[in-house]
Amino acid sequence: MAATAKQIASSDLSLPKDTYIYALAQLASSIACIASDDSLNVLDPSILKPKHKVSKCHSSVTSLASVPGSQTLATAGRDGVVKVWDERQDKPLSTLSISNGQGISALAVNENFVAAGTENTKEGPGDVGVYVWDVRHSTAPLRSYLESHNDTITTLSFSPMSPTHLLSSSTDALLTLFDTTHAEEDDAIQQIFNHSAAVHLATFLSPDEIAAISSDEALSVYEVSKPEDVENEDIHALSTPYGDVREQLGASYVAQVVRSAGETWIASGNFEGRELRLTPLVGGGGKTKWRFEQGRAVKFEGAHGEEVVRDVLLDEGRGRVVSCGEDGMVRVWSVADVGGGEKMEVEEDGEESRKEKKRRKKEKREKERFKPY
Repeated sequence: MAATAKQIASSDLSLPKDTYIYALAQLASSIACIASDDSLNVLDPSILKPKHKVSKCHSSVTSLASVPGSQTLATAGRDGVVKVWDERQDKPLSTLSISNGQGISALAVNENFVAAGTENTKEGPGDVGVYVWDVRHSTAPLRSYLESHNDTITTLSFSPMSPTHLLSSSTDALLTLFDTTHAEEDDAIQQIFNHSAAVHLATFLSPDEIAAISSDEALSVYEVSKPEDVENEDIHALSTPYGDVREQLGASYVAQVVRSAGETWIASGNFEGRELRLTPLVGGGGKTKWRFEQGRAVKFEGAHGEEVVRDVLLDEGRGRVVSCGEDGMVRVWSVADVGGGEKMEVEEDGEESRKEKKRRKKEKREKERFKPY
């Protein structure tokens, strides 16, 4: 059985036709999104009423992140600039730039730090970097790590347990865990994992475990070693591969890995079924420590039609899910199991074979899908 979410609001934000909505971020009493027209939009989280808009936040905006429970957010773009905003203001609180002007493809923030990763526009390996700013003291980068990756940085995330530990992933197939208290890159690198394929998504599952999903939707979970053990450990022995997860999820692609109330959910889309689905990834037993708990999966019928779902946000306090996509829409759904709220409608899964539903429109999500537009 799969629970069915109920759509309670939707909006195109009065954006131009054929606009994609790239990403969502949660603020204390609002949600924010960025779109392919380079706008930054702040919305009421319940009815999607616009609260504030910056029409041109960047030249080719790519990334959005927020400080949870605050009114502060950050954006970045191919103009090589990071901007830190108060959601109520038209002008940024601060502007952080990279000296070489390289385009930014990934962004992460916490209360004190902003991290940005750059993109490689060459055909083969190129020069990319991971930069960290302490926004309390300076607009110049506190850290510049320029040797750890040689292709586009796809994700950045700060550890939920340590604000100075930063995880990066790249299309070069590597994940790198940095301790940003160290200025020297060799000292800052705590661990490197080789995912063996371009990494599309990566996040912390727990303080000592990392999940990564490749552009061909292969999932692996990596164990973070203690610093004193890293030199003597075989890193490959610390990983558990789960392979391509699309068949398990009945999906065409994985859209996002999201966290709610200490749980991890995989957001996946199905072109054939025009459906978004959230499936919990929970601790298992034996050799497979993590497994999908299909009995608690939530489906979002209709979702964003045949278009790619670009981001999913869990609003725990209201028991709602917010999604956005390449159809130019933001949608709000009532869901109970990912944070309280109204009771969900429960329906039996249809008789249609998952193998039939597996057929997908590949042109919508080939190798460039995970890169910022």
